[in-house]
Amino acid sequence: YSPEEDTPAARMPDQIPEEIKQERLDRLMTMQSAISLKRNQARIGTVEKVLVTDVAPGGKALGRSHREAPETDGEIVFARKGKPVPEIGTFVNVKITQADTYDLMGEML
Repeated sequence: YSPEEDTPAARMPDQIPEEIKQERLDRLMTMQSAISLKRNQARIGTVEKVLVTDVAPGGKALGRSHREAPETDGEIVFARKGKPVPEIGTFVNVKITQADTYDLMGEML
């Protein structure tokens, strides 16, 4: 919760102290990270259509499927394994091979 300027809630007395807000956020993020990891692990073995967003010189590239929103969700990091370098802005198929809490790893097909 963040008080929005010029709203009744922002002017209400007895606002919750910042320490309590942070404690609640920390508890929520701990629960959410477990959910996120479980959902990402369920995607291992799937093939995703990935929009290429960046290409690193060392053989890796970054992208997002239709499930990852820019700036709010994780990314898919994938190896090219001898495949031609994909152009940024193109779609490639990636087999998901690993998952962590927020990001997925895979191999370009």
